[in-house]
Amino acid sequence: MKNKFKAVAYWGSRKESIEQCTERLTRFMTQIGRLSPHLRDWHEDSRLIEKTPERLRRLLEEGRNRDETPQRRILANLGFRIFFLWAGDHPDGDIAIMTVHCGAYGEYCSVNNAILRSLPESWLDVDLAVELMRVMVTCWSPAHAAVCSPDALAAVGGQAEIPVVDWVFYHRLQRTGELSPPSRVAFELDGGECIVVQDSPIRPESPEDRARVLALSRQLGLIRGRS
Repeated sequence: MKNKFKAVAYWGSRKESIEQCTERLTRFMTQIGRLSPHLRDWHEDSRLIEKTPERLRRLLEEGRNRDETPQRRILANLGFRIFFLWAGDHPDGDIAIMTVHCGAYGEYCSVNNAILRSLPESWLDVDLAVELMRVMVTCWSPAHAAVCSPDALAAVGGQAEIPVVDWVFYHRLQRTGELSPPSRVAFELDGGECIVVQDSPIRPESPEDRARVLALSRQLGLIRGRS
């Protein structure tokens, strides 16, 4: 079975207009397309998506939430969504899936996020993972972001407040102490830092890999004690 990864960015309540969200999405899709040919061409069903502001704005508009009244009024505080775009070798090969939720705000809003799912390990190396983080931070200004396994993301529940400590991740927390090699800071940007835990993906079955994740989690105040 092939290993699959996610590239995720999460942030909390942030009221943004359709124009602001369109600008962020346009930059995001353009910049990830420059990182890898696998991430260059995105499709909705079988249709190639033009990465123009006009086309991407329509996609965001189509994903607005509406109430159940006959008028189907827009629920502005729930923001804009893109539910499913894909890139890769569909239907027979590997594909990645993109979902976006932006512009949601207020006490009862759900978390805003930008997510690339089902990224094959063969598409990734540590340098590309770092650059994906840089693009996500630059385009979305998230509270945290990561290139991580689905299990690592599930363990923290996809929240705006709690970063995912896995292979390569970005956070804005106060960190105590220096990093122990091979862990290192890849870049500092937008009030946070991107950390490479190690050059290869985290393997849950490896005691050394788990120990590095635990050590970093302690340095970020996410867990207490030595166990």
